[in-house]
Amino acid sequence: MNRGEVYYNTYVKNNLHDFMGEIFEDMCRYYVLSHGLDGKLKCMTTNVGKWWGMGHDRIPTDIDVVGIDEIGKKAILGECKFKNEQIDKPVYEDLMNRKGLIDRKYEEVQYMYFSLSGFSKWVVENADAEKVSLLTLDDLYS
Repeated sequence: MNRGEVYYNTYVKNNLHDFMGEIFEDMCRYYVLSHGLDGKLKCMTTNVGKWWGMGHDRIPTDIDVVGIDEIGKKAILGECKFKNEQIDKPVYEDLMNRKGLIDRKYEEVQYMYFSLSGFSKWVVENADAEKVSLLTLDDLYS
């Protein structure tokens, strides 16, 4: 019907981040799967998805990226933010506090934060380089 521009200007343009959030999460999950299979991560991820369940405080919560290494019994936990704001301390700590929510047989070996707009000074200064990866959109494709 050649109305794509009208639809975009009416529904998408002002809500682009809402449309892209789930797509960005898929991009990040693909990154974890492909890099895990290529040996570029601390574990060989053979299964990647999303986790939903009860948090430690018994409030429903989710983990955007969960990469599993079945043989090594290891996991990667990731948070994705496709927003025009940097990931800051509360988002950082929320993911770190989700340790142990997935099946306890997996030892979380790596935390990955994916951000459209980068990371606050606090996050950069406090992220443990041994356990935490901070990735932007450019990092996904470089």
